[in-house]
This record gives sequence, C-alpha cells and structure tokens, in this order.
Amino acid sequence: MGLMRVLVTRPEPDARQEADALRARGYEPVLAPLLDIEFLKGVPLDLDGVQAVVITSRNALRALADHPQREAVAALPLFAVGEATAWAGRSLVSVKSPSAPAPARGCRQSSAGRCIPKKGRWCISAPRRSPSICKPRLRTTGSSCARFVLYRSHPG
Repeated sequence: MGLMRVLVTRPEPDARQEADALRARGYEPVLAPLLDIEFLKGVPLDLDGVQAVVITSRNALRALADHPQREAVAALPLFAVGEATAWAGRSLVSVKSPSAPAPARGCRQSSAGRCIPKKGRWCISAPRRSPSICKPRLRTTGSSCARFVLYRSHPG
C-alpha cells in the first residue's frame, strides 16, 4: 500500500506550506489550487480617524507587507480574525500584538467589544467578494466602518 494522497486546494503560497506539512506527516499532497490571488498595488488607504483595523486573512497581511502605508497601519491596533491570521500578523506586518486568535463568530467579543465609537471608525481588510464578517457587528456598537480591498481572488 502506497502513501495516502491528500488534495490541497489552497491558493499559493499557502498550498506549498500545507503540502510540506503533509509530506512531513507521511502523506502525498496533490496540489490543485482552486483560487489564484491577485494583489492590488497602490490602493490608497484612508486612515483619517481610524481607531483600529480588522484583518480577515493572511492574504490581506501579505498585501500590507508591501504597501506604502504599511507603517501607518501597523501603528494602529490590529485585530485578526482567526488564529493563522493572528500569527501571520506578528511576522508580516511587525505588529506589536494583534488580537488573540478569534474565529469569525467571535469577532464581536474580540474587536467590536473593544471599540469606542467616539475614537473613530474601523477599517476592515477583506477581499472584494467576501461577505463582511465583522462590519455588521461593529455597526451594532455605533461605530462606523470602512472596507479596503488589497487583493482579489480568481478561480484557479
């Protein structure tokens, strides 16, 4: 009996990282990314009056890593949705401390619960076609939100 094959559908570079982890566990990964990620260059970020930024994925962090306003974003409180995004935030954007890992359903407790409407609006970094995870929850606190799109995904 040969190695068990495992289909990896994540986009790059996550697909290669996942494949390496699977190989280390004795599996034979088969790479078939379902999406390609396109990073949008030079997207201006209106950070006036922003009190915090919510990052929804590692791809948003990758886009920020090369963004001209990276340092301005890194100076703001950064909240990550999900453990992998929180860990990536620590290394890709050099953030002092992203939020504790928070699943999407916990976004209200991890970020919106800390929001002070008088301090300003929140920015959410997410791909163009994704549903807004935290925006409705932030609105319930009376805070305004803006979304910035730094990348798009396309069928692979």
